[in-house]
This record gives sequence, C-alpha cells and structure tokens, in this order.
Amino acid sequence: MPAETRIHDIQGFSGGESDDITRWPKDSFYSWENIEVRKDLSWIKLTPKMVDTWWSISGDIIFMKNLADFWYSGIVVATDTGNVYLNWTLKTTLATGTNAWNRIMAMWVNVISWTTYFYYCTQTSSWEWKVHRSTTNLTTWNVSYRSFTTANLSSPKVKWISTWFGVYFAINNCVVLLDNTETASIALQLPELEEAYGFTYFQNNFKIYTNFGNQWVQYYWDWLDTFPSYRQVWDNQNILEVVNNGAFDYAVLGFKSSESYNDLYIISGTQKEPVRVNLEANTNSRIFDWYMSIREDIVYISGGKSGESTNYWVYTYWNYYPWTPKSLVQSYSHSASYKVLFHVHDSAASYFATQDNKVYQISHNNPPANYSTSWYVISQIYSWNLWEEMKIDRIKVWFALEAWTSFKIWHRKEIWGTWKLVKEFDYATFSDRNWYTISYRDFAAQNIWNMYTWEIKIELFSNNWYTPIVKRVTTFYTTINE
Repeated sequence: MPAETRIHDIQGFSGGESDDITRWPKDSFYSWENIEVRKDLSWIKLTPKMVDTWWSISGDIIFMKNLADFWYSGIVVATDTGNVYLNWTLKTTLATGTNAWNRIMAMWVNVISWTTYFYYCTQTSSWEWKVHRSTTNLTTWNVSYRSFTTANLSSPKVKWISTWFGVYFAINNCVVLLDNTETASIALQLPELEEAYGFTYFQNNFKIYTNFGNQWVQYYWDWLDTFPSYRQVWDNQNILEVVNNGAFDYAVLGFKSSESYNDLYIISGTQKEPVRVNLEANTNSRIFDWYMSIREDIVYISGGKSGESTNYWVYTYWNYYPWTPKSLVQSYSHSASYKVLFHVHDSAASYFATQDNKVYQISHNNPPANYSTSWYVISQIYSWNLWEEMKIDRIKVWFALEAWTSFKIWHRKEIWGTWKLVKEFDYATFSDRNWYTISYRDFAAQNIWNMYTWEIKIELFSNNWYTPIVKRVTTFYTTINE
C-alpha cells in the first residue's frame, strides 16, 4: 500500500492532569507542572510564581485569614505560642492553655451594638474553651471574655461560620453558637464518637460532615431545631476537608490507612459525584491534603504526588471562563520539604502558609508580578495500530517569545523512554518569528528514526517577568509499513 500521511495536531491545551498514562479525559495531558492553560484559551504559558513574603513569624502557624473577606485589610496569622500577627506585625501574645493547636479566630458584626469584633478561641483543657475578643485593629483585647465546654475529646478540628445572627463553631460533635448577646451555648449535639471535619452554610441551612470509624456522615440542619433534619452515611471513606461554593460543596475523601489514596468530589444536596479519582493509585497518583479554599469559583487544594517527599504544590479545579472545560491542574509548585497548610485570597493575590512557618504570595495581576522560572507539559501518548511503523516528516510550531525567555521541545518514542531534545527556541534567535518548522533532519541528528508510538514534552523557561507562549504544535507522519 502507498505511504500515508497522518497529522497529530495540538491546538487546544485545555483539560486536566491525567490519572494514568493510559487513561485521561478529553483534551488533557499526561502531566504538567507550573503550566497555565485556562486564562489564555488554547495557549500554554508559565503560571505565576510562589514568592516568599519574608514575614517573620514566631511559632507554628495554626490559623490564617484575610480580612478582605470582611471588608478590612491585612492578613491575620496566629501561632501555637499565642502570637497574633496582622501581616508581619505582632499585635498580642495570649496565654493559651494546655492544648496549643486548637485556636480559631472568627469575625462578626454584632447586630445589637453594630460593632465589629474579632473572636479568638483557645482550648484550655480537653473540654473547656475560652473566647477572647478584640477590636478590628487587634490592639485592644478582652481576654477570657466568654467560655464554653464541649465533649471531652483531645484533638478536634475546629470549623466556624459567621452569620448575621452569630458565630457558629463546629467542635468535636458539638455546634456552639456565640449569639448576638455574646452568649456561648451548644446549639446542636451529635453522637459522641463523631468528629466534625467539614462545616458549610448555604441559604440558612448548615451541612455538617463528621467522621465515625471508616464511615463519614453528612447532616442537614436549619439552625432552629435541636436535631438535624437529615442524616446521610457513606462507608469506607473519611472526610479530609470540605469547602463550600454556593449550592455545592467540594470534599476530599480518603482512607485513613492510606493517605496516598484520596479523591476530589462535588456534593449537591445529599448526592456526591467524583470530580477526579485516583483509580489506579499508582506511583504517579496525585495526593490531596487536608487544606482547601475557594477563590472566584476556583478550588485550591494542597497536595503533592505519590512517591515525592520534597516537592509540594497547590492543585486548582474549575475554569476561568463559562462554557470551557473544567480542569484539575497542578500549579504553584515550590521545591521544599514542607506542605502548604493554609490558604487565603483577595483580588490581587493569594497567600499560602507552609509547614516551616513561611508565608508565600502569588500575584493575580495580569501580568503577575513574577512567573515561575521553568516547567513543562507532557502530551498524551500518540499511538497508532501496533503493526504500523511511522517516521516524523516535520513539526510546525506556533509560538510567541518575550525577552530572555525560551522553550524546548523534547521527544521519546517509548513509554518511560529517554527524552531527546529536538529543538530549542530562544529569544535571541527566534524573537522575530511566530512559527517554525522542525524538519526531519533535526530528528535524524538525534538518531530518532522510525517508531510505533511517540510523546512530546514542551519545556518553558522565563526570566520571572515574562513567559514564552506556545500556541499550536502540529506533527506530520508518514507510514513506513502496515
């Protein structure tokens, strides 16, 4: 039979990171890191860079909140030593009791006095809590202003929701209300051995998520009744974290016996649906952590990758534009042996606290203040009939280069094979070009001959201030035999 020409055309870079090399959603890539695919549709470029704020924080960070959520300004940081900071400025140090981890700060406008206060809670014993109140500048404090007790558990996760009629705290199996008279009381008590790991609120209804052995439980509660109106139980998966986005909740579910096996779900009412699930649980599975947040409908999830202990990052899910694919992508990497713990956001920047008590900032300006210096995207494996042998005739690349930026195109013809550099595009050589044809001679120079499968990697490099852009990559093949 005569030779046949085929085309492998990458002209849309939308999609998400695949679960496995043999399984991916439409338009996804096998993997990518620090590559932005959603703000400029069909292009790839580098993401904003995670930059150290150099804030000096003494003690382990256990709470962080952006006051922009409450129409004020500044980042509040609290530590296990009782220190409370507004940005990098120490405002007070509290004597905090025996269980240093359990601190929480809430904000609320009192509807009686029409005065805004911060409420800072500390656990003084396994069941006793103190409420400390401060003004919004964190300079005037009323220490041990109120107190309340909960069930006797030693290490609860504390969640809180500020409403127009008070602040609700989900602690252990209790929901505590600090009402508009600033009286603290238990508003709801659940079965004793359940622990609240998620607490959300939408249209005057609360959803409370608890763990109980190998089960997780979802409650509906309208805040007026003394009992929940609905109880839903799921087996074999535990709640790690839940965040709310209007009518929907997003939850990371996992198994206590294996932290490397956890999945992202969307929850509507009492029904859950997997968004991305690590079905293979192989060495390349993503790992979601206990820390999540929401910014402009984008879900941020701390995590990493199975088998890697020195490279942590933040995953993001959803899309920036209506009617475009919803993607789960890895971004905002930092090469350190410390997890990303807390997230806070405003319109211009996001802030992330890490396990080594540093606070990093990511710019959302357009263009951002800094780009990642380099990273890559790897395509799906392009495979034809197993008995067919092909050679690459040429590759056409459409791109745009800024000063001191570059990108490389790599190739391999076997799964897990050695990557070979095909062509480097640097600003000094290609600044006046927006497309280029890589010829067969470039492949022959690297001893790249006939093949049965192939895969490409595009590696981008920036100078922090600019990023190269790759718009389209089209490969032309010729069939050698069939």
